[in-house]
Order: sequence, then C-alpha cells, then structure tokens
Amino acid sequence: MTKRVFILGAGFSKQAGMPLATELTKCLLNDSESPYSQDMLAWIADLKSRIAHLEDQKKEFELNIEQLFVFAKLDAELWRLKQQSCDVGRLDGDTPWSKAKSIENWLSHLELDIQKVIWEKQRAAEMRPILKFVEHLSPSDTVVTFNYDTLVETALTSCQQHWNHGLLDHSLGKITVLKMHGSVDWLVMKRGEGNPRKTVLLFASSAEFVGRSPLRQATLGAKIVILKPFGGHKRHFVLITNLVS
Repeated sequence: MTKRVFILGAGFSKQAGMPLATELTKCLLNDSESPYSQDMLAWIADLKSRIAHLEDQKKEFELNIEQLFVFAKLDAELWRLKQQSCDVGRLDGDTPWSKAKSIENWLSHLELDIQKVIWEKQRAAEMRPILKFVEHLSPSDTVVTFNYDTLVETALTSCQQHWNHGLLDHSLGKITVLKMHGSVDWLVMKRGEGNPRKTVLLFASSAEFVGRSPLRQATLGAKIVILKPFGGHKRHFVLITNLVS
C-alpha cells in the first residue's frame, strides 16, 4: 500500500474560516482582555512607525502574529540591555527594566488569548472542505500539520476514521496526525492531576504527562502545549524531550 504524507499550514485551515497570521493578529488585538492592552497598542503603534520610517512604506504595515511576538521579544531584550548602563536600579520608577517587564506581561496575556481565539474560531468553522479532505485519506497516510487547531482530528472522528498522533496513542488508529507545533487540546499536567479517563496519554515522564483532552479547562492549573510563534522554542522542545525520554 502506498504511503502518503500531507503537510498542512495555516492556508489549509483558512478555507474553513480560521485566521491567517495577519488576521490572527487583528483578532487578538480586538479580543484581548489583557489589563496591559493599552501598553500593547502603544508598543504596536511605535513599532509600525519605526518600520514605516525604515522602509518608507506608502501603506500601513500589516503585522502578522509571528512578527508581533518576535519583535516584542527582541524589544524586551533590548530594554534589559539598556538597564545595564542605567544609573538607577531596576525598580526605581520608569526604567528600561520596567519597560521590558511591561512587554513581557502583555505578551503572556496574548499567549492565552491565542488559545481562546482559536477555540472560538474553530467552533464556528466551516467543516465541509476539511471533511472532503479526510474522506480521501487512507489508513497508511500521515498528516503533518503546523496548525494549533483540531479541525483535521474532528473531521476524522466525524467520518469514523481511526487516527492517532504517532505518540503513546499509536494503537488508537492507523491515520497518523503529527502536530509539530502542539495543539490547543494538549494539556501538560503533573502526576496525580486531571482525569485519566477523559485524557488520551501522549507523553509521559516520572513527574509530568501530556494528554489530549477535549475539556481544555477540565484540570485546574493545566497548561496547553503549543509552540508559540517566537524565539525561545528551546523550552518547548526540552519539555517534549524530557517527557518522551
């Protein structure tokens, strides 16, 4: 039997109504409930003015979600470096250090908003294009996706096709769906937490485990496993490596 591999990016989910990178930024800015939203908007306005000055753009620069996180992280690091040549302490008023912390604070809230927006958009998604795709999948096929959403998995289940993530759940089905950037329904929890009967085990270590659960808030303190779009991916890969090894 011929083995096929399908590689999916954001454009695949776009046909179902999921946002692209630039559209996701707009959704986050409109829906953000962060107490630091004004700081974020001020920073974005300043960034756009800097980019427009450098590139002499005639139209407004559209900031995609990856650029937002990358530029913000770089700015935070720059403010931290400036603190080294500052005559006052880190906590002595409006310092470069406090500016770096402000950026990091609204970034952390934005990470949570990413998950919220994806779940909301997914609930309203048009599934027909996704269903059409999975109907043509064979048991030996592998789907490699960089998307956080679970549209493919939902469609496979709807079509009564058995599938797995190629991890500790490999016995659950023959079609493999590899989530290279994690998923909004993957939760990392400490041993003894959560409800194992409602969680499909994916990774495990002596102290922690990652499970797939449709109940994203079923476990107090559980964190969703997604590879966020900025430098510093090492923490994510260390987590996965430790759990798999």
